Amino acid sequence: MKRRRIDPQDAPAAQFNELQNIRGMTNNARREVVAAYTATTTGRQGRMAAAATQVYSNSLEALRSVTLPAAEDNGKGIQIYFFSLADQLAAKVDRCKLFCESLRRCRDALADNKLELICYVDECTAGNVVHPDPQRKAHLLYISFVQMPLLSRETQWLTMSVLRTAEMQRVKGGIATALRVILECWHDECETGIALDLGNGPRMHFIAKVLLLADAEGLRALSGTKGSSGTKPCGLTLAQLRACFNEKLLKKDADYRGDADQTMAAFPLLVQFQEEILRGQVDGLDKEFDSLLALSAVVHKLQKCKRAGDSVEGLLQLQEKHLCAFQKAYDKTKTRPKQHYSLHLEEQARMWSGRILDTFTPERKHRVFKSQELDERPSEVPALEVQ
Repeated sequence: MKRRRIDPQDAPAAQFNELQNIRGMTNNARREVVAAYTATTTGRQGRMAAAATQVYSNSLEALRSVTLPAAEDNGKGIQIYFFSLADQLAAKVDRCKLFCESLRRCRDALADNKLELICYVDECTAGNVVHPDPQRKAHLLYISFVQMPLLSRETQWLTMSVLRTAEMQRVKGGIATALRVILECWHDECETGIALDLGNGPRMHFIAKVLLLADAEGLRALSGTKGSSGTKPCGLTLAQLRACFNEKLLKKDADYRGDADQTMAAFPLLVQFQEEILRGQVDGLDKEFDSLLALSAVVHKLQKCKRAGDSVEGLLQLQEKHLCAFQKAYDKTKTRPKQHYSLHLEEQARMWSGRILDTFTPERKHRVFKSQELDERPSEVPALEVQ
């Protein structure tokens, strides 16, 4: 690997920026290196390049703000911060060669440079996960594009806003209002196109569609509906679900509490253990075994669609088979129609060029936010550099 050298005669801010090119090096480690150079040349040592204007120089130029109406009639408006879509994309293209090349290939495969934007919103808490502080809970907004070839890479998603949950509770309409206002601002600035230089000169790019991506709770909050807590499924899936489910909530003694990666790693082991060790040896569990095996077929199909580019045809059939097996194993009087979102995956994939979109990758980006040591003041919003 090529060694990087910093000039002791450069200003501390310039030395710090040079160290930003080293992947995996934290800002604190960069400051220690800069402080060591400064102490050697000047005899003084201190906290170098700690100001936001030095650490987040690129992103701060794209930062915007807007004031939202308060939920109380006489309440003071709540100010929120977000990044300009055009400016943040330009900064990302300049800083990340992989993103630039991915976007260029995405653009070249489309007619009239019309892109389809993905807006992902999720809620998480920064700081200690063992003792979470509700005051640090926030909604995170990321974006990417449907046609991007490497959506499984975190670098292909841009952080566009961090909205504290406590502040959103004071906004009239909550997070749904905040997202609507942000999208309106992006529409106004990008209505006539976004000028980006992807290596062959500046060209205009346009946003043709916007896809909202979130988990069930996120969709409920963003749309203002009851979501999965409702007692009736959506109209499109009512006919399919009526034969398999009633309005009872499925309850279990305990749920598996691992994260997404742990669950995906443990699941095939559980299925294999069931088939090789338990089936035929334990009486009275054949229906439960059949249900888990049917679920395994659904998961395997989704993974092949995402990673190997397989067709989504047949996904709905596998899902229906699993739901019927689940009903036989656990009794339809104890189940609730909470799976109706997933039954639209095959139909949605056809709409989005055969792509299966999920929330795994942008959720992994939460690690950046969770690692932040945030101030208790609600008005302070952490600036996240383009990366």
